[in-house]
Amino acid sequence: MIERLQSGSSTVVKVMNANQSQTSEVVKSANHIAETINIINTSINKITQINSEINGIIHQQSRSAQDMNETIASINQLTEITSQHAEKNRQASLQLKALANTLNTLIAQFKAS
Repeated sequence: MIERLQSGSSTVVKVMNANQSQTSEVVKSANHIAETINIINTSINKITQINSEINGIIHQQSRSAQDMNETIASINQLTEITSQHAEKNRQASLQLKALANTLNTLIAQFKAS
């Protein structure tokens, strides 16, 4: 009977040692998983920060593009106004030339008289 108890106790100790070894392996695996999750969380935080920076840059580029469009529209408008003034100057020059020709003709007639 004592031998059976000793044998049973020995078997229980072996099982407990095996369970302890397995438990240690599970704890090591859990710690490794926790470290991996921390690395993943850190990476996600970096990605989130980079996305925020990209979003800010895109917003700035969008605003710059809008400013450029407004500037180009202003330049187009000024070009149109300049073109209109150039046409008015051309017409005024033609009128001035005609007046100068008329004046030259009158002066020539006056000298001839």
